[in-house]
Amino acid sequence: MDTQLLDEVIACLSGERYLFPYNDDRYAVALLQRLLRSGEQRISDLKRTPYGKLLNKPAIQKMVATKGDGKLNRQDLDWLAMGGNPYVLTLGRWGGKPDYRWSQISRPGENLVLQLNFNRGHDRDFEHALTIDREEFNGWSHPTSDSGRSTLCWARIDLDLDTGQALIEEIQTDWYRDVLRLYRRKQWAENHKRERFFFWGYELSVKQVHGYCMRTLGAHQKWNEAMLTAALTFLWEQVGINDIYYHSYETGRMLKNIGEYSGPPRSLYTDLPKRFCFQEVEQGPQWIESCTPARRRLKKVKQPKWFRLAI
Repeated sequence: MDTQLLDEVIACLSGERYLFPYNDDRYAVALLQRLLRSGEQRISDLKRTPYGKLLNKPAIQKMVATKGDGKLNRQDLDWLAMGGNPYVLTLGRWGGKPDYRWSQISRPGENLVLQLNFNRGHDRDFEHALTIDREEFNGWSHPTSDSGRSTLCWARIDLDLDTGQALIEEIQTDWYRDVLRLYRRKQWAENHKRERFFFWGYELSVKQVHGYCMRTLGAHQKWNEAMLTAALTFLWEQVGINDIYYHSYETGRMLKNIGEYSGPPRSLYTDLPKRFCFQEVEQGPQWIESCTPARRRLKKVKQPKWFRLAI
């Protein structure tokens, strides 16, 4: 996106702290609330739409069973969005280099970055359990928060206010991946009957590492759902964009100049958008299609495909 537009977006929206609680399957609640923002709908009609599968989530299913009139409205879902892990959202930026080939963005310019950060309780837990500088887990050379907060994951977003369209370029985590690495190293130490071991040059306690890893890997395993839910909610409520695109694996890899053997987990660009009811389309955002450098890259894709959510 244009640097001036990015400056304006960050200037308007970065002055506040955004709290974002996430519980299991809140993404389904958020999508249904968005769908019902104009008023109630018959449950039988909802079941026949692409969003009908969201009604099968256990908590939603229980609530629907209490609706004697057969209708659902936004307020019915409000209490299901409460509770869960309290994250903090911050904004950043990515790209802006004259040669954009190595920034993994789809067109020249910059991306807006939405960062999903841990709360202070997590950070105190980390510092109590581990003798590691938190910055080690905070993604060197990646768009993590510079606010002093620990970033669980982030979403990179391109948008255009003239067309009212946005493209989610990437959803990624360093922290969760690195905790998995730490856990596997801890398992190695256990298998070798050791009470302490080294990781990234730090000497750590097997017992304390086990406790932290179990708490973190269990509580934040749905980081990808939480991040995409936060990105959609941010675009809907803070930016006012309803027409949202998401990369498919092959088209995104080519547009972002990612090598064949260094791509992200494929499930993030196949299973995840489908879970969120994105529909597969052949036409991408207008401003990508009209960008000459992006068009050159698209020509290398036999059948460009995108995911689109417009509700």
